[in-house]
Amino acid sequence: MMYPSMLIAKAITPEKWSGFKRGLFVAALSGVIMTAWDVAMDPMMSLGGYWTWEIKGGYFGVRFQNFWGWWLTTFVAVGVYLLVSQKLPVKVSVVPDNWAVAMYILTGVTSIITCLIINLQGAALAGIFAMLPWAVMGLLKTQKI
Repeated sequence: MMYPSMLIAKAITPEKWSGFKRGLFVAALSGVIMTAWDVAMDPMMSLGGYWTWEIKGGYFGVRFQNFWGWWLTTFVAVGVYLLVSQKLPVKVSVVPDNWAVAMYILTGVTSIITCLIINLQGAALAGIFAMLPWAVMGLLKTQKI
């Protein structure tokens, strides 16, 4: 999910921004977009016993530092990728950007539907509000019209 999150962040970052400022913003925003998906996914994984914590957290059993951890992990991974990829001689896009955005949406919708099925309506609603702006902006910015 980091790749689609990064593509959405790159698509909505102002074109006039360049260099370090752009890279820093894209990495930070990628973390936000990735973590938005986690808002719906982590409660269902916690309820299913896939994620466990010694001490239950305040968000449907999920510890709040989990979200900070996902943001930080994504921020660092995307930042390193952006630094390394600048040095590559050829930039080839194998997967169209709008396909990656579609994957972000598909996995998000799947998480939200699963939350509804297992009676985590609050997490489903939070997931909708967390992901919807990024999904819509990503779709609008990556459409080849």
